[in-house]
Amino acid sequence: MREPGGRLSCIESEGSALLFLKLTIRMVQSDARSQMEERMNNSIIGVDFFKTETLPEYFSFPPDFVNFISFKKPPNLFPWWLMCHYPGTSDAWLKLLRRSYPARQLIPFAKYDYTDDIACFDASLPSENPSVYYIHMFATPGWENRGNVIDFNAWLQAALEDARRDKEDMQ
Repeated sequence: MREPGGRLSCIESEGSALLFLKLTIRMVQSDARSQMEERMNNSIIGVDFFKTETLPEYFSFPPDFVNFISFKKPPNLFPWWLMCHYPGTSDAWLKLLRRSYPARQLIPFAKYDYTDDIACFDASLPSENPSVYYIHMFATPGWENRGNVIDFNAWLQAALEDARRDKEDMQ
């Protein structure tokens, strides 16, 4: 209701303020939702993938890796840890890897806690199921290779065995 002189009554102004507040909340929620959807194009909730422009155009993560990191409660891999669970870590290791070993086309995804070893997907050739290389970071080029396994599942089995042995050693 308008009061004499054209001012809004307290009831109308509170209703308008409430409507304004509801519209503002919806706009903020919509903006947050669109930002989240944009982020999810490159990630899974709780997982920080690389920025798309940093990866080779033909590279895609193996389906078994994507499924594994999608678990709400994945098995404990310590002393290995997955870089995608720590924002910015994947891109930082990729930059360092490319600077240290420019001739290699590797995509890092896991780090061994007790050493400078990282696990990387081989991105030298397009593959749905790339090999995994163990790289000893900070070694002289040509001396960085610590071995490889056929794919992510082979790496995962080895990582689970490392975790089992580490747990035994701690007891």
